[in-house]
Amino acid sequence: MIRKHRGIVAFLSVLLLGLIGPLQVQGQEMVKVGVLQVDRAIFESEEGKSAMADLQKKADAKQQELAKQQKEIQDLQAQIQRQGATLNQEAQAALGRNLERKQIDFQRANEDAQRDLNQLRTEIYNRIGRKILTEVQKYAGENNFYLILNSSSQNSQVLFSASSVDITADIIKRYNLSQTSPSSPPATPPPAQ
Repeated sequence: MIRKHRGIVAFLSVLLLGLIGPLQVQGQEMVKVGVLQVDRAIFESEEGKSAMADLQKKADAKQQELAKQQKEIQDLQAQIQRQGATLNQEAQAALGRNLERKQIDFQRANEDAQRDLNQLRTEIYNRIGRKILTEVQKYAGENNFYLILNSSSQNSQVLFSASSVDITADIIKRYNLSQTSPSSPPATPPPAQ
């Protein structure tokens, strides 16, 4: 019941924005509303692409480590199957404990890797997102936008937007230029010599 009401409220909000969109604000100019896909702006910016490529390298390296651990587990399982009948109870128990320890270590390493990669992705998102927000605020002021909505979230209240109000490409270009212009500091410090 609550979800149905939220959906109706969201629909009415968008409808209301559509109706009042062309109205004038205090007798001045037309209200301008824009839509921005924040996720796309972050991850399609040059800095975002570079950061995600670095993150992918870390993920690939971690995946190789995990694949090595998994191979050791498979080899140990195969050894237990081959030699299980010929080993005494003490040797079987030792191999079983070794296998169990390796499986636990693998599971922990896998969980740690997922947590670390998710944390790095969040840090990238937040770091670049703060910079993107600065550009959005400047852009909105310079172009007289009254409201800019984020349409990239699944919880977004934007049910429809014309492509003419999507400012994502403009923000990506603007952000990339701000990161390479001489007046802005470099995105990453130069390598130490």
